[in-house]
Amino acid sequence: MKTNIYAKVGAVLYVLWGIIHILGGLSLLAIAKGEGVNAFFAEIASASPLESPVEESSVIASVAASHAFNLFWMGLMCCIVAIEGNFKNKRYAYWVNMGIAGFADIGLIVFSLAPGHLSLAEGLLGPSLWVLAAIFTTIALKKQNIQTI
Repeated sequence: MKTNIYAKVGAVLYVLWGIIHILGGLSLLAIAKGEGVNAFFAEIASASPLESPVEESSVIASVAASHAFNLFWMGLMCCIVAIEGNFKNKRYAYWVNMGIAGFADIGLIVFSLAPGHLSLAEGLLGPSLWVLAAIFTTIALKKQNIQTI
């Protein structure tokens, strides 16, 4: 079956979502490992500066590095699934990337954007790409189902 344009656009949007999370994860990992946790928290909560410095500890540093690594792997997996599955309008890819990007961005919205810890200008790119990718891949699957009936 010929892949429709909606699947391709949705896949590109998921790849873009993945790239910003890969780059963001690597950047935050470098900050957490290099400049320390205070610089890490200043970067991820730029709209809500720390009232007092965080005590540097191996536990806090490892949690910060783990968060950065999670951003990296989610971005990488989203790219792989988009290229291998969403581009070909595969149903499994629809659900995998909907889950990866969706849950990551819901967490961002609930825990960082809504309370005001991250500005909308800094935090809306990822969720916007996810919503657009979800719309395009949903249309792609619906068109495929209509064509196969």
